[in-house]
Amino acid sequence: MHVPEEQCSILEQPGRDLRANRQWFAARRAGRAYLGYMRLGYQVIEFLETGALTLPMSEPGRTRILDVQKRTVPFAEVLAEADELQQRLESLVETSPLPDHPHRDAVNRFLADTYPAWWSRRESSTRRR
Repeated sequence: MHVPEEQCSILEQPGRDLRANRQWFAARRAGRAYLGYMRLGYQVIEFLETGALTLPMSEPGRTRILDVQKRTVPFAEVLAEADELQQRLESLVETSPLPDHPHRDAVNRFLADTYPAWWSRRESSTRRR
């Protein structure tokens, strides 16, 4: 849902609809799932603050994560930064402007409408061949 459109190989109408309504999935509880992961910590902070993700990962987090992966950052510094990220995430899980839960009714409605239409369309195109 957050991958730039120009990087999508195939994007059909259900995917466009999901991308247009990605706010249905935005919720603070997503932050709880990623506590303790440094790279994801940067991305979840962005998500909890904005309801969106920048892909590829935005700066300065991207360069920082690459430096950590290349082991050019002292381990003690990585631990301290991971601790800071965790504290920031824990705070955002409580204070983010996102709702507590995804918009389940909208997602369920989308699925209930999309699946039958999609499979009906696929089935009819297979019969025509």
